[in-house]
Amino acid sequence: MSFNIKLGNFLFKKAYRLYKPMYIAFKNKQDKYEIALIKKNIKPGDVIMDIGANIGYYTRILSNLVGSKGKVHAFEPDPVNYKRLVQLCGKLHNVILNNKAIGPKTERIKIYTSKTLNVDHRTYKPEVYEAEIEIDAVNADDYFKNLGQVHFIKMDIQGFEMSAVRGMERILKENESIKILSEFWPYGLKLTGSSATEYFEYLTSLNFNCYLLEKEQLIKLDLKKVKEMDTHQEELYYNIFATRN
Repeated sequence: MSFNIKLGNFLFKKAYRLYKPMYIAFKNKQDKYEIALIKKNIKPGDVIMDIGANIGYYTRILSNLVGSKGKVHAFEPDPVNYKRLVQLCGKLHNVILNNKAIGPKTERIKIYTSKTLNVDHRTYKPEVYEAEIEIDAVNADDYFKNLGQVHFIKMDIQGFEMSAVRGMERILKENESIKILSEFWPYGLKLTGSSATEYFEYLTSLNFNCYLLEKEQLIKLDLKKVKEMDTHQEELYYNIFATRN
């Protein structure tokens, strides 16, 4: 484990006031291309799902972009992260916070919290973890049954993405212009019983075009490229953008 990870984990647990500005500064630099993509594709009045909201870094950006006529529905199942999410975003009037995961069913599920990273909790049992906890999961189609249109989904849930989209098929079919920015981690998808190939094929079956985000470029993915990416290497993860445009 690197020194930076050890330091970040220590500060998150023991000195959160120091951790928060450092984390935000890190994300501003590390995720600048994702943020630029979001800013190009979200407009005032949009309704957004922030799945895997963590402490609210993206939630706050999304809230700013959609404005007073828009809504951000943020989902974070871990109770510690959720507490920090409430601290950062609880007073934003266009944000609805949910201490829940998005999954294929509305049910109770187990997650395994990371000893080293508050952004690395998983729905499958890793070799090393801090705690096993039960949390609420909700099917997105159930959640949005009476809430109208969804314009954009940001999703980063450690390989659970395929499980999540299984529970939002109606949303994805009924919202023709919906767009998705998703982590694409083949190793994590395999450990949740899916694969990068299955995730890609599911999205394309719903007429999405999928693009790999490489800095400021969007590179269109095809099945051959995805199969090349579909490896067992834990350190290889990407972000993809799915759109029908």
